[in-house]
Amino acid sequence: MYAGSLLRYTIKAVDWRPLALAAVLLAGLGLSLDPFSGHPLPVRGWVEALRISGVLLGAAAGFVLIDPLDDELGALPTPRWVRQAVRIGLAVSTSCLIWLAFYAITSWNVAPGHDGYQGGVQLEAITCVVLGLAYAGTALRYRAGTVAGLTGASALLATLIVSLFLREEAREYSPWVRPEQESWDLVHRWWIVALVAALAWLIAMSRQIRS
Repeated sequence: MYAGSLLRYTIKAVDWRPLALAAVLLAGLGLSLDPFSGHPLPVRGWVEALRISGVLLGAAAGFVLIDPLDDELGALPTPRWVRQAVRIGLAVSTSCLIWLAFYAITSWNVAPGHDGYQGGVQLEAITCVVLGLAYAGTALRYRAGTVAGLTGASALLATLIVSLFLREEAREYSPWVRPEQESWDLVHRWWIVALVAALAWLIAMSRQIRS
């Protein structure tokens, strides 16, 4: 009963506008690729589109963590880590649903040979979402409200810019390895490490804020 009440309250309290905007932008991007034209989308273009979706959702998901109750000075009936766990669950599940819808649109008419890259792009997307949440969770410990969400999104985009620079310098061992490169599997082992590290970081940032 209590868990259901907490979930309903959180759903109503969350600012869903950033994720809704991300969904609209991805719908536009998906349709701009003209998946129903009969002309197959190249595998590399398909991978890049899915990467864009992961970063965009990661930037938007952080806003779900903004909790007005963090500003309350008195003791609250629900610990912060519980409230944050609910918000993290909502952010991840909603982001996954949006990403899967985008994946379905872009995969409707993709060129043959994309099967071997599905696991890799899925791993990249969930890592971007968790990393975006970790950045936002960190910002929330120092800033309140929308400012924290914007800070988290900016940090994720800054990380993207740095990683794109590495793409030119490291080439085949860049985080954004190209599908045709032989190092695809090796690089994605490091994506698993990044995901675990981001999860640990997010959990640490969800603990009670000391006044």
